[in-house]
Amino acid sequence: MNEQDDRTQTHTGLPAGKIIGHYRIVEKIGAGGMGEVYLAEDLNLHRRVALKFLPAGLSADGELRARFIREARAAASLNHPNIIHIYEVDEFKGRPYFAMEHVEGHSLHHYCHKEPLGINQIVEIAVQLAQGLGEAHRAGIVHRDIKATNIIVDKSGRARILDFGLATVRGGEELTRTGSTLGTVSYMSPEQVAGKDVDRRSDLFSLGIVLYELIASHTPFRRDNQGATLKAILSDSPEPLARFKNDIPDWLQHIVSKLLEKDRELRYQSAEDLVADLKKLLYDSQQTAGASSPVSRRKSRVGVYVGLAAAAVIVIAAAVWKFAAAPATEAENTQPVLAVLPFENMGQADDDYFADGITSEITSRLGSIPGLKVISRSSAMRYKGTTKSTREIGRELGASYILEGTIRWDKSGDVDQVRITPQLVKVSDDYQMWSNNYQRDLKQIFEVQANIADQIVDALGLTLLASDSVRTAKPPTENMTAYDFYLKGIEHAHRGLDQNDLLSAIAMFDSALAYDSGFALAWAQKSINHTIYHFSYETEGEETHAKRALSSLEKALSLDPDLPAAHLARGTYFNFVKRDYETALAEFMKAKSEMVNDPDLSESIGIVKMRQGNWDEAIANFETAISNDPLSVRHYFWAGVAYTFIRDYAKADEYFTRFISLDSTAIESYFSRIFVCLLRDGDLECARRLFEEGSRRIGFAEMLTYEIGGTSFLSWCRYGFVDSSRSSVVSMLNDIRPERNEFAIHLVLGQVYDIKGFPDSARIHYDSSRILLEKTVERGAKDFDVYCALGLSYAYLGMADKAVEAGLKGEELMSIDDCHW
Repeated sequence: MNEQDDRTQTHTGLPAGKIIGHYRIVEKIGAGGMGEVYLAEDLNLHRRVALKFLPAGLSADGELRARFIREARAAASLNHPNIIHIYEVDEFKGRPYFAMEHVEGHSLHHYCHKEPLGINQIVEIAVQLAQGLGEAHRAGIVHRDIKATNIIVDKSGRARILDFGLATVRGGEELTRTGSTLGTVSYMSPEQVAGKDVDRRSDLFSLGIVLYELIASHTPFRRDNQGATLKAILSDSPEPLARFKNDIPDWLQHIVSKLLEKDRELRYQSAEDLVADLKKLLYDSQQTAGASSPVSRRKSRVGVYVGLAAAAVIVIAAAVWKFAAAPATEAENTQPVLAVLPFENMGQADDDYFADGITSEITSRLGSIPGLKVISRSSAMRYKGTTKSTREIGRELGASYILEGTIRWDKSGDVDQVRITPQLVKVSDDYQMWSNNYQRDLKQIFEVQANIADQIVDALGLTLLASDSVRTAKPPTENMTAYDFYLKGIEHAHRGLDQNDLLSAIAMFDSALAYDSGFALAWAQKSINHTIYHFSYETEGEETHAKRALSSLEKALSLDPDLPAAHLARGTYFNFVKRDYETALAEFMKAKSEMVNDPDLSESIGIVKMRQGNWDEAIANFETAISNDPLSVRHYFWAGVAYTFIRDYAKADEYFTRFISLDSTAIESYFSRIFVCLLRDGDLECARRLFEEGSRRIGFAEMLTYEIGGTSFLSWCRYGFVDSSRSSVVSMLNDIRPERNEFAIHLVLGQVYDIKGFPDSARIHYDSSRILLEKTVERGAKDFDVYCALGLSYAYLGMADKAVEAGLKGEELMSIDDCHW
């Protein structure tokens, strides 16, 4: 083992001007434990290259020679912008060498110790290195010697990984050095120190050390001698990064700590997961200067505005993406209804996303076929790993046919193979109508998807137009690495609207586009996720994700003007960002011509209709979404919201009740029903029961501190039924008092004192609320909720005329044109 990469060799070097094959030596530019590096000129292609030679004194060592050749072959098999490219491998007078691209710049060691980088620069470099390692790991290559001196940063800021001399290649012969452990001591993982087998997680540990060194200017475990360093790697915890830089975001500390976990089962399991977290950090730093963490509470965007003896603003989550069992539903018409169940992954556990992604793609293709109703992915995914019978599943989903199967992704050979065995079953009698066994190269996966769709059409006796078949067979990309990242992005996007899921999805689509910038479908999905992020998380005036959404959808349309997903992306953008509902609807209808079964599209149209005040059409679209996606709570939520707006509280309660039956841990479902109870007939006891039920299933603290409109749930309906003790109610309010909503505190306290039978105390607080709100209006406030709260304060104080005047002003400010929630 050797800590120094700049040590000189004792043998004679090659002189300038020396001809080696078709290369002319210019000068020696480096030397390390595994070779000497020379700058040379390629006489054939007239370009400068770097030649790396195994030292003459070591060439006779069979093991080292084999390892050197192995480095060349491992690196030459990779083609990634963050990995040095190898041109050829040869020998000169018995000394193996390889020619690689010559990169002008500094090693990362320079930036660790001589020219420190800013946090964003460090994170950007870490992203690049993780992407490069991810490419190597997917090829079955583990580097084993990631360190600052094995990374060079060129003049444009691009980081490159070099020296795969210690790499282990999947399926290759293991190389060892007798009496020692491979790797550079200060950068070794615990499993390397212990002499155990290493895998990609070992590289990630070493990358964590590099990241730590970039921040702290020293490695975390280096001690006075080698033995102490090895012991520290096995047992010591690194010092917090904040001791070396005072602007370290909490999330960056979390990332580094996770990379440096001693137990590799607790470490990052893949470079892709690391890339996603790093990109979240970058996105956050670009949006909020000085923020300590990219994880923030979702801002409220969807509102149901009510007034029931209180100025309560109900703002429920924009959407809920959770899946659970549902009561049985039946097919509503005579057309074939097909459910595509998650194909079982027969390969490695890490490939689950691939099997799910292929299932999703097959579902999408089938969903575009006229005359066939396809149950959505989100409902079908509920049955992953199920032991239920075909008939049970068909009855619950309202499906007359089930498509199921297995997928195995075989990466053991030179060319990745995919084996898919689908079968179509008729629900009524479990009759297998069709099955097949596809063994194809990975690049033929789109052909297989199209063939499965065509076979299903034939089996069900449907007739396709020629244009439908052509469209179904069109591959979205020729680059399978890009497609792999795309499937990972879809997997994150389907998990939910949580901030981390959205950013992870965007990061995966970014990676897909890095491999294929012409991948229109990835551009469209990236745009949709940027739009949702903007709508759900960016505060007023922030446009970072909105701008990215627009540029992404424009790119998608420029690549494929007829792509349905691109029109869905544009419609989503104009709905949630520009609030141009007519344009949004026009785009959605373009997409609908081909996405005939898509429940999300039906829901999107319903949301636009609701925002326009077209309630009947909105509800019809939500119910269509439910029909195609009967297990998704999100569609029941929107239907319930629409019925709440039109004051059909019985129907609203029906849908919110189904919401709870689908997911009894979704906090939004309880508050939706609580407000229906209060709006319908002021049933405080009903609200109390629902609050207690939610507290049992979710937790009292979670229910109590659930945020609505940016503050805790400060409305009289909460505190009227949480506790009958006047002192505990006041104490609770004081404990969570938000200074910026002081008027709400007084209004709530007034209502609580009224309920508890203390009218004089109530009047004092109502008057305090009035004074604060009048001052807010004097300062120029034009928010409808301020005027509504002021009107309520006047009403409680018996000032009827002023209450009506304030209420009318609030109504004016809350017009349908201006209320976009």
